[in-house]
Amino acid sequence: QTWNQGVLSQAGSTADFFIVHDYFTDYQPNSSVQDILKTGTTVPAAVMSYVRSQLDAAGVSQKPVALTEWNIQATGSKQNVSYIAGIHAAMVLGAVIKNGFGEASRWDLANGWSNGDDQGMFNSGDEPGIPQWNPRPAFYYMYYFQRCFGDRMVQDSLKGANTDLTTYSSTFSSGQ
Repeated sequence: QTWNQGVLSQAGSTADFFIVHDYFTDYQPNSSVQDILKTGTTVPAAVMSYVRSQLDAAGVSQKPVALTEWNIQATGSKQNVSYIAGIHAAMVLGAVIKNGFGEASRWDLANGWSNGDDQGMFNSGDEPGIPQWNPRPAFYYMYYFQRCFGDRMVQDSLKGANTDLTTYSSTFSSGQ
């Protein structure tokens, strides 16, 4: 429980950046769609707030924070290989930009089918009836987010109280 304080007191001022890992949902419950999706926006904000508070408490200046490993840990209903993981991935990408992360790397490219509890973005060859290296929904959501989201996030807001919607807006430096 005191690991952060020890590291930050010894090496905090010499670090170029800090890293965190987060698997957003609790470990191995059969999480509902609502439980999974709400973590896409709340967890990045909470993680960044926690890191900043740890740095402030240690007297270490703020530096870039990288989310170098992230995914969901829901099991039991094939959430990891479904569109749920894809929607969650798009929500996370927007939230990491909004919350000022310097980098985010999803875990992982390919793993093992495990009856649909596979965190991989591609089928490694053991998913029944699916060609090896076939992309899963999370790949497509992340691909189109990258292709369509601009290079600058801009402030946006929703009118009304519909909490079922999450928005992220951007522009391109080219003027689009």
